[in-house]
Amino acid sequence: ELILEPLNSLSDSITITMVIVIDALDEARVVNDNDGMKGRKALLNTIIRKFTKLPTFVKIFITSRPEQDIIYILNKCYGNNKVIVNEDDLRHIDD
Repeated sequence: ELILEPLNSLSDSITITMVIVIDALDEARVVNDNDGMKGRKALLNTIIRKFTKLPTFVKIFITSRPEQDIIYILNKCYGNNKVIVNEDDLRHIDD
């Protein structure tokens, strides 16, 4: 709510594109916890529940290694609305 509510209140007056960057999502700690969500699971849950409700002027840029839980969530949320750059692709080897 800390991000979602203020951005939604601006949606009629904003004429620029804003970008939220989550770098190294795969490095978020994986916590096995029966009492609630922590670490990467909580962050992925936020992406599922909240990021799809952001105004259209907000774009999300996420970097991550291709971990199964992350791939599953991003496919579920964004389907074809994502770009995947494979680090092994020869076109990106110098990056």
